[in-house]
Order: sequence, then C-alpha cells, then structure tokens
Amino acid sequence: MSAKTTLLFHLRKPKALTANESPVYLRFRVEGKQAETSTGRSCNPNSWNKRLGRAYGNSEAAKSLNFFLDTLEARAKEVMALW
Repeated sequence: MSAKTTLLFHLRKPKALTANESPVYLRFRVEGKQAETSTGRSCNPNSWNKRLGRAYGNSEAAKSLNFFLDTLEARAKEVMALW
C-alpha cells in the first residue's frame, strides 16, 4: 500500500436494527478520499470496543464476528495493495 490508507470498523448507532444490535460498517480512506460500506453483520453496542473496532468477549458470537472482520480487513488490504 504505497498510498496513505486507513481501515476502520465501527457501529452505526442511528441505524440500530433492534434495541440491542447495530450494524457494523467498514470505513476506508485512500489518499484522503473516504468510502463506507456495510459488512452485513451486527453487534450489541455494549459488546463493541471502539478503539479496536472489534467485539469484546470470548463468546462464540464475538469470536465469529471478530474472525469475519479480520478476514474482511485482510481482503481489503490485499485489494488496496494493488492500487
């Protein structure tokens, strides 16, 4: 990745799916331009680590979500490396 790039996972609280779940979004920036897309997954805001952009805990749901986000991040970095 020769260009300045940033990847960030975050919850979109105003678009809460239920009282306990908010959608997880991926925000990426390349050379100052920003885009955002839904990951298709959701998480309880009380179980979300904003600093790390991952779910807290050792539950199966948290592990599954974090594995999915790690995989998605790796794929995004592969694509961005081609630019």
